[in-house]
Amino acid sequence: MRQCLVPLIGLALMACQQAPAPSTAPAPAPQAAAPADLVIGDLRFSQAWARATLGANAVTAAYLSIANAGAVEDVLLSVGSPAPGVTVEMHESLEADGVRQMRRVPSLAVPAGGALELKPGGLHLMVFGAQLAEGAQVPITLTFARAGSVNLDVTARSGTGAETSAEADPHAGHGSDATGDAAHDHGSHP
Repeated sequence: MRQCLVPLIGLALMACQQAPAPSTAPAPAPQAAAPADLVIGDLRFSQAWARATLGANAVTAAYLSIANAGAVEDVLLSVGSPAPGVTVEMHESLEADGVRQMRRVPSLAVPAGGALELKPGGLHLMVFGAQLAEGAQVPITLTFARAGSVNLDVTARSGTGAETSAEADPHAGHGSDATGDAAHDHGSHP
């Protein structure tokens, strides 16, 4: 009987304790989380964004970081978009004879244990046919030799000021494309 009383006394004491008073402080506001990185196999995709377009301009640049944790290089073979009328190309910004230019590149390596940085003033994706207000998204498909196809929704934001004049005005800096052909013509893009 004594053994039964000890637990009962403990329960009675707990029941008599005063419950904490409800808080009158407002609940903290939820914080917006940064977009999560996407990991596909050995590749980690992060910091994906596109420059918001101005006015009726439907040409912009997109940027991201692709890290390869694997022991084997992967190669970005092609880019595109499932959005109607939107095309995407891999480009690089360069300076030749004091003139900033952009040219299309056929593929981009993601080194084993390294990263491919697509950023203003360097390698980047040109997006044609997408008018993007700040906060709007454009779907982009990246196709790799090893990882296969990866779909990303890239969010538009205002420029950082770090872009080249060619990227700020996407038609301004085109020299020859990766094949050496004369000025790259965007007339075929919607």
